[in-house]
Amino acid sequence: DLFHKGEAVEDRLAQMNAKVNAVENEKAKLMDELAAMTKRADQLQREKDALEEQGLSLDKDLNNNRQLVLDLKEEVRKTKEYNSQIENEKLDLWTLIREHEVAHEQKDRTV
Repeated sequence: DLFHKGEAVEDRLAQMNAKVNAVENEKAKLMDELAAMTKRADQLQREKDALEEQGLSLDKDLNNNRQLVLDLKEEVRKTKEYNSQIENEKLDLWTLIREHEVAHEQKDRTV
């Protein structure tokens, strides 16, 4: 009877060792998965940081471009104003030329 108990204990011990080995194997597999996930998380964080930096750079570029557009609009406004002044001066000159021509024609008629 003691012999059977000894065999039963050895069988039970073998079963427990098999379970411990299975748990250890599962633990090792999970640790490998955790390491891979941690590595992937670090990679994603680096990518996120790079994208945020790129986004900040793009925001800066966008703001610079907006300022350039505002500056160009101001230049266009100034150019239109200057062109308008030139047109007015041309009209004034044509008026003067015409008045001069009329004065000459009247002078020629009176002579």
